[in-house]
Amino acid sequence: MEKHHLILPNFFIAGAAKSATSSLNDYLRQHSEIYMSEVKEPHFFGWDKAYQKGLDSYAFLFVDGTGFKARGESSTGYMVFPNVIERIKSTISEPCFIFILVEIINITISMDFMENG
Repeated sequence: MEKHHLILPNFFIAGAAKSATSSLNDYLRQHSEIYMSEVKEPHFFGWDKAYQKGLDSYAFLFVDGTGFKARGESSTGYMVFPNVIERIKSTISEPCFIFILVEIINITISMDFMENG
């Protein structure tokens, strides 16, 4: 199957640990014109092992996204994996990105609370 026939995302969410990417993913999922991948954090463009499986395996995540104005996925690692943006831009025409940043002290407090209650 040629890549222009595949249903693929047109936007990506990436963020620091504990930056509320899951919340944003869940809020966007509720919108009637947005399809979010059922698999959160597929890391297709970041993990070489996933990327080497090919675009058809990734496109399967968006097969139910036909007819939606926007299709997205959330993979926090896209902020840190090398070559992610280049891979996305070579595959998706005009991709959009949402990057969520958090002050380091807030991440530390959140992680400490998660671990120690």
